[in-house]
Amino acid sequence: MRKLTAVLALIWAVVSCNVVSDPSVSLEWVGHMDGYNTASAPAVATDGSVYAATDRDILYKFDEDGSLLWKEEIISDPENRSMVYATPSIDDDETVYIATGSSRGMASCVAFNPDGSRKWTFSDFWNQGSAHKASIQGGMAAIGKSNIYIGNNGATGTVLAVSKADGTRKGYVTSGGSGPTGGGRSGIVLSNAGLVHWSGGQYGIWGASRAKLDWEEDGSLYYWNEFMTPRSKSVTNSISALGCMNVGGTDCIIGIMTDRTSTKVYAVDATKGTQVSLVRISDTALQDQGSVVTTREDYIVAPLNSEEGQSNGGIVIVDPLSSQIKARYNISGNVPGSPAVDKAGNIHFFTEDGWYYIVKPDYASGTCVLKEKVNLVSLIRSDSRYSDIYAAMDSAKVWCSAVIGDDGKIYTCFTDKSSLSYGGVICLSSGWCKGAAKSDWPMIGGGPRHTGRQRGLVIDESKPEPVQEVDITPYPSLMSEAMKKGQTLTSFFDELIAAQAGTKPRSKVYIVAHRANTCAGIAAGVPDNSLAAIRKAVEMGADMVELDVRTTKDGHLVLMHDETIDASTDGTGKVADYTLEQLRSFNMDRAGVVYLEEGKPVRVPTLEEALRECKDKIYINLDLKHIAVPADLAKVIQNTGMQDQVMLFCGGKAAEEYQRLDSSIALHPYISTSSDADQYARYDAAKLFQYGFYDWLECNPLAKEVRAKGRLTYSNILNYDAQTLAGNHIYIDRFIESETDYIQTDYCELIAAYLRKKGLR
Repeated sequence: MRKLTAVLALIWAVVSCNVVSDPSVSLEWVGHMDGYNTASAPAVATDGSVYAATDRDILYKFDEDGSLLWKEEIISDPENRSMVYATPSIDDDETVYIATGSSRGMASCVAFNPDGSRKWTFSDFWNQGSAHKASIQGGMAAIGKSNIYIGNNGATGTVLAVSKADGTRKGYVTSGGSGPTGGGRSGIVLSNAGLVHWSGGQYGIWGASRAKLDWEEDGSLYYWNEFMTPRSKSVTNSISALGCMNVGGTDCIIGIMTDRTSTKVYAVDATKGTQVSLVRISDTALQDQGSVVTTREDYIVAPLNSEEGQSNGGIVIVDPLSSQIKARYNISGNVPGSPAVDKAGNIHFFTEDGWYYIVKPDYASGTCVLKEKVNLVSLIRSDSRYSDIYAAMDSAKVWCSAVIGDDGKIYTCFTDKSSLSYGGVICLSSGWCKGAAKSDWPMIGGGPRHTGRQRGLVIDESKPEPVQEVDITPYPSLMSEAMKKGQTLTSFFDELIAAQAGTKPRSKVYIVAHRANTCAGIAAGVPDNSLAAIRKAVEMGADMVELDVRTTKDGHLVLMHDETIDASTDGTGKVADYTLEQLRSFNMDRAGVVYLEEGKPVRVPTLEEALRECKDKIYINLDLKHIAVPADLAKVIQNTGMQDQVMLFCGGKAAEEYQRLDSSIALHPYISTSSDADQYARYDAAKLFQYGFYDWLECNPLAKEVRAKGRLTYSNILNYDAQTLAGNHIYIDRFIESETDYIQTDYCELIAAYLRKKGLR
């Protein structure tokens, strides 16, 4: 094996007064690759051979000395080739799995034998019935016992179990009507909790039962979803990979994500989806891809990008037990991929502009000691073996992770920065590195083979017990007595506020039927926002119904959630483009099936019809989607005598306008801060404030603050109804803990049954 010790003047730069003065990085070999490598790290087999890929849809295999053994097309159809955003994974039998297809809607996962022959190709991605309209970004297969687990991204993306034997689909994750929002935008990991985990970018991280995924071929519901980023804070669809570790006896999913406010390094209970640790790094730039790793001290190491002209990139090390920063190493540059930790505790990472760093944490000072800083281009071009082939390369771009082989060699992939048309995989050695740390997750994918399995994972492939059927027994409305007495909504809220004032514990939690949906209604195929749905909500005991209002082309007010009628009727087009008569020519449906009452299809109801259906039966939250003339809405409410039964979900100038038109109608504004609550509290009609589920996910005390101000709170559990259906009640518990008074849901009976067990109904 040839080895060339790098020339100190070319590869060594001092950026810290604590520099260790004995550089020892050597270039082992470089394997040339055509194309651009991005977010695809090399994988190292047991025999030292290395797999890597580029955007030419080519998978390369090099031997332990860097000689090319073979290269094979991943997708053989040139018209469908696309950027490879996936890292290879190597199974125990040396089968290699790699996915491709990031931008053109044609995704595949291919299993290669070690000799380069194709074992099978999988492209049966579930995407609302379209088998091939899928893309892969940040992909990496997790390897189970009989199946692998892969994901595709997008609004209808999902995560799938695929048979290792023949590449057939065994199951996929669903949220009910579609895939989990955002799909799988990262490598998949398998935790000791028996769950499969992935990142959905701005839509957070997820957990789903691995056993159900293996067995439920028609789709299995995900179990939890955490750290969704609000649109107001969203910056990127991050493709950061996840990791696994044990934090104080709790198996956790760890990772990094960025919004407009900060970069978050987190640990989440793998079983429950609840936050275990969260550290915010506010003085750093957007971290759009990468992964966290763990040290032998059970700390988390995360990569950081720098802002322009600032030295706030590099790495940060946090203690998940205390949620404190233990050390940080700052540079002016981006660390785009995952660092790696070696046996001695050194941290290895590469920067986007082609530098290789080795640093050693000094926890006493909260900093790191620089041991090596090497420029890859200088190192390569100073080696006579590669000086000709890379003569034109002035700078390298690295957009993937550091990988440490079993023998202590260090690997990454690079691309010529100016052309993005060629590059390679590089193998380095260092006297500092004798192998990967014996920690839970020392590098991306958990190890050089990138299997995505938590340390000590034992997989039981027995068929899981079925989830109990949903109890759709009617339950008594908590507001029915007030309705019988003709009590106004505002006076009911005043009584409730008085009963729950100060430190008095809440005795009740109220339920609102979203779009008038109920378990019974959904099971019967009743369309949402229909008169039939309202009748079901009353029958099943909902405390309130939430209805959506829009204006037609000729000025009538009708119930419809979406801007278009596509999802709720057998027609297409915008509500605002139809007259009421034209709109009434369409049949209402659910999931494409027209709903019949007494053998006749139902039609889109007017607001007046809906109010008359609700009169003296149930209170209403009107979500004002698009109201052309506010006075028309107020007039319909007044003409039906429903001022006392209705509240209007609106804010800002709209709230002012409706208070001017009729101050007796209750207001229901949206708030995101306690100061918002102060602003709307000036309206006597505003007693109940809605806040986003994003806030309580991160343990925001907003609901308790609002209650202390003498108001009530309202939020929806819509994005987490699927978890409740899957038997996970954590999110209801968090509503209870946050002291939310009204929960809006599509599955009223299910929520009510659980609240009864808690003594809150």
